[in-house]
Amino acid sequence: MDYILESFQSETGGLKNNEIAKYGTYRTKNLVLAEYDRRAAAGVSLETPLILIGEMKGNRES
Repeated sequence: MDYILESFQSETGGLKNNEIAKYGTYRTKNLVLAEYDRRAAAGVSLETPLILIGEMKGNRES
């Protein structure tokens, strides 16, 4: 995940440096990791998604 978050950088700073300057921490990384942990604790994974694709399509047609 670090690779993905690090890709939002530029020569003038970027997301990570801007958030550290503004909030004193890399806020986006903390929020993403907290959500990942919350979903993992609830048992959500690629094998057990929160919404099944077939159910999602069925709801759109209703």
